[in-house]
Amino acid sequence: MVSKIYPLCLLLLAGCSGSKGEFDKGVIGQTLSETSGLYNSYGIDTKNIFVVDHATNRLLGLNTETMGFDYEFALTKPEENHYVAMDTNEKFVIDFSLKHLQVIALDGQRYDSTLKFRGTPTSVAYNPISRTMVMQDDLSSIGILKMAQNGAIEKSWLGGPLVAEGKQIEAGDVDKSGRLILAMSDGSITVVDIDATLAQQSWQHSSFKGLNSPTWLSPDHAVDNTILVASDSQLAVVNIATQTIGDTIEIPGKSYAPLSSSFQPYKTSGSYSGDPYYYEQRQLVGFSKAGKPHAIVKANEGSDPILYFIGSDGKLKTHTLTDVGSGYYRQSYLKADGTELTVLFQTDYSTVKVFGLRLSDNLVIRNTTTEISGSAKINGDFLFVDYQTGLGRLDLHNLNDDSTKTVQGYNFDYLRNQ
Repeated sequence: MVSKIYPLCLLLLAGCSGSKGEFDKGVIGQTLSETSGLYNSYGIDTKNIFVVDHATNRLLGLNTETMGFDYEFALTKPEENHYVAMDTNEKFVIDFSLKHLQVIALDGQRYDSTLKFRGTPTSVAYNPISRTMVMQDDLSSIGILKMAQNGAIEKSWLGGPLVAEGKQIEAGDVDKSGRLILAMSDGSITVVDIDATLAQQSWQHSSFKGLNSPTWLSPDHAVDNTILVASDSQLAVVNIATQTIGDTIEIPGKSYAPLSSSFQPYKTSGSYSGDPYYYEQRQLVGFSKAGKPHAIVKANEGSDPILYFIGSDGKLKTHTLTDVGSGYYRQSYLKADGTELTVLFQTDYSTVKVFGLRLSDNLVIRNTTTEISGSAKINGDFLFVDYQTGLGRLDLHNLNDDSTKTVQGYNFDYLRNQ
């Protein structure tokens, strides 16, 4: 059952984890997090955002126009980790947990998937026109679902990552025409007919030559039949209709600069958690599907970063980013029309910097430094911070006027009444 709760005027939502998934490398779609996106796959900012609240085992929905929580849903299997994604049409929300997927319509009706995943969901791609979802787990299983307008699951299929002999899925996404576009281990680009695959319950596809050793792929929804593809050493524009590779650049691959001893994000017991080269790598190369697919490349420590994206003519556009200052790339957002860029940098383990440029004349439109001890997520207008406390604290920073709204203790009454 769904209910309206907390009619507060100063309410906001928080961001995603500081994980390697911010690259969206080696996945289909976008890496799942405990917060639904601040934008959808078509570059449009969303009105409703959902966050997994572990303290109360609820899925909470925020209306960003009224700044109040409109929805609360009890988590199924609350003992498991949960991740969330939202229908672009804002009719339903999708709850992912270990080996489990549940679609929750905003009227409270729930639809459980019959797909038998063996691993933990890691990423998801979604087409709001065809209501087709493709998800991936940490064992590389691929699930495809077709949903009705209310979220009811009409068709589904679970397949493995081996599309054909020698063709293992490395990265992919769903384009606006509803095709699943994949970068394969043999260097090919594979176009999957989703309807035929669901009907035949096996991969139905065609392929053509792409980039060797691909790691990242994103359709540009503003330019028909066009995708941006990255490999270990190249970034290229690929035309799906003509099956040709267009503009291509060389990018830094495995030549990492020494890790800075003065920067220790997420320090645990005196040592770094995860890949010790991870943050230095992000300083050199970053990929993002936020707003409009793009890459930010920094050739070496002393050079200015360069922004790459696809222009309206299908050609690769470049823009040198001057005066951005120091910091480690975490997230970036390029407006769908390619006119403004917002970048989130980590400057030390507790401080983030949001820097924004109007690309037409390099006017600095955002330059905000914020102390945080939680996770963060941006779009072109807002920085959300989730402090992940039991009683709840969420901050919303308006990047246009530098105002901040905070709500604390929103779980207090709920926990007290349990």
